[in-house]
Amino acid sequence: MARSPRLALPAVAHVVELLALPSIPWCADDADRGRALDALRRATVDAGVQVHGFGLAADGLRWLCTPAEPQALSRAVQGFGRRYVGDHNRRHGRHGTLFAGRFRSAVVAPGQDALFAMLAVE
Repeated sequence: MARSPRLALPAVAHVVELLALPSIPWCADDADRGRALDALRRATVDAGVQVHGFGLAADGLRWLCTPAEPQALSRAVQGFGRRYVGDHNRRHGRHGTLFAGRFRSAVVAPGQDALFAMLAVE
């Protein structure tokens, strides 16, 4: 059964959450954090997603961003996963995913709501 399409509105801010598996430190040290940020930067640039704020937490990655087109958000998350997970697994001698299920996202109203969302992700 095909997955249902995600709601993603171009030129509107979204909060994106990618939760880590509870038993795996997905971002264990400064080198991991640097690689994660580089993978996020490259994936969002390639997909046409503007990042306004982000947060690396023990339980996952959250960011506030604006996609240029509806599919850009999914392409950015997929690009991040392909870049970071493979690199992380090679570095730590493991295999498999680091993240629990699909990413979550929500549209954020412009103005004060976007400011609160930025504070929440950081």
